[in-house]
Amino acid sequence: MPGVVFFLSAFIKHRLSNNPVNLPGFNQEPIHPRGKAHLPVQGVGAIRTFNKDYLMETPEIILVTLTSGDVALFINSNPVLTKGSSDHDHNISLLAEEIAKSLGAELLAVAMEAPKDIEWTWRHVYELLPCVDLEKARPSTKSSIPVKYWDCYNSEYPTVDTHQFDVDDQRETNGQMYCDLGAIEGRLDDMLSITMEVNTNPLNGIDHVPCAHVHFDNDSLAVSLFKIGDKILVRPETNVGIKQVHANVSGVAETLYWIE
Repeated sequence: MPGVVFFLSAFIKHRLSNNPVNLPGFNQEPIHPRGKAHLPVQGVGAIRTFNKDYLMETPEIILVTLTSGDVALFINSNPVLTKGSSDHDHNISLLAEEIAKSLGAELLAVAMEAPKDIEWTWRHVYELLPCVDLEKARPSTKSSIPVKYWDCYNSEYPTVDTHQFDVDDQRETNGQMYCDLGAIEGRLDDMLSITMEVNTNPLNGIDHVPCAHVHFDNDSLAVSLFKIGDKILVRPETNVGIKQVHANVSGVAETLYWIE
């Protein structure tokens, strides 16, 4: 993922250095050297105001999530990354956060109804954005806190933080929560990444149930867990297997499972 972020960021910076930013729907006629450009937000009686200097130097980055589960990242009106409702191989939300951060731009996260036309394209979706209340499209609430083994917090002696716990709260924009936990001085492979959301019951394709996606890393999905009644349904990703092993845990023989 870092390679993707670096490539897209470098490409966008190159384009911005040679071409002005042209945002559809914005009035960019100069009113004053420090003038403003406005985008009316239809239906809510509000005006979203951008500084003209900001428009000319900073890209417009919008993450759109449809009710169908489809997701797209728009940069200056272009859908540079898209994901279908059944594709969990790539976490576009995390990529969008990193790209916006590397470019010093604000990320707007928008949740909206999927177009009714079965032949819709992402271009059609972008054209519908002026009808969305962008004042509610706030950047996600993301926090990163160093942590340690839970019992160390009860110790009377000073202890060192060993891990980093990142939480990306996107519940208000697309109903999702991203959690990453990994060793501060560890390898990327040691990180545990979980996404929680409301998803469709795979057994009937109708019910909406709590769901957690467990990833091997930021990109590779391992299993999806669905809370159905008083049970949890485990759905491994394609080419992922669950292997049973027997081990001695604290002097007790137990049956464990590897997901690989």
